[in-house]
Amino acid sequence: LTGQTLSWSSARQSGTVAVADVDHVHFNTRLDFAVSTKLHLVDGTVLRLPIEVVPPYPDLVTALDAAAMRHERHHFSFF
Repeated sequence: LTGQTLSWSSARQSGTVAVADVDHVHFNTRLDFAVSTKLHLVDGTVLRLPIEVVPPYPDLVTALDAAAMRHERHHFSFF
């Protein structure tokens, strides 16, 4: 995460998106406690980041806060 771009790379996928194009980052804790991460873009597109490229949640949230990017976290529920 830089001032202008958010980029990622794994063995199978890579991508880059401009920070200005990201409306918010959505974290969803799954039943197995893995955290999935989605980028919701201002044009309505949703990009799912591969789990293997997402840094630990506290580190990523600190970087998002420093970049003034909005983020949400949702936990699984049985109801």
